[in-house]
Amino acid sequence: MYCTVDDLRASQQTIRLVEATDDAHPNKTGEIQAAIAEEMIELACGVIDGYIGGRVSLPLVQVPVIIRKVAIDLSLYNLHERVGKAIKDSPIDRRRENALALLRDIQKGNLSLGVSVDSTPIVPMSSGAMIRSGTAEFSRESMSSLGGTFR
Repeated sequence: MYCTVDDLRASQQTIRLVEATDDAHPNKTGEIQAAIAEEMIELACGVIDGYIGGRVSLPLVQVPVIIRKVAIDLSLYNLHERVGKAIKDSPIDRRRENALALLRDIQKGNLSLGVSVDSTPIVPMSSGAMIRSGTAEFSRESMSSLGGTFR
């Protein structure tokens, strides 16, 4: 995920997040229902991936600051929309529109994330070493001329 519930807390008044996530007893628990917030974050991340997937390799190894900001804004909008508080031209609606505009600029190549288009994910190994996955140099077919059995 490109942002966390803590990121949402830092970006929005807690009472607003409680109102947007507490379905059972609105404003009585005083707690943000993390599962609901995480579901809205996941939806926002899916939208982001849809826009940037053709531009960069997914999943992103490191989340650029701009993607975290977009994820926060889209997640907050999703939370407000689920309780009917995403009013057109409201501050939360403008944040969503700005986030989508940034994603369109990234998609068109007008805004860079600072990651290579053809980069492959770096996979951490248990020893702490890092490897970069890529295209295999040899296939089973090309190796068959050497004889033996390959599994």
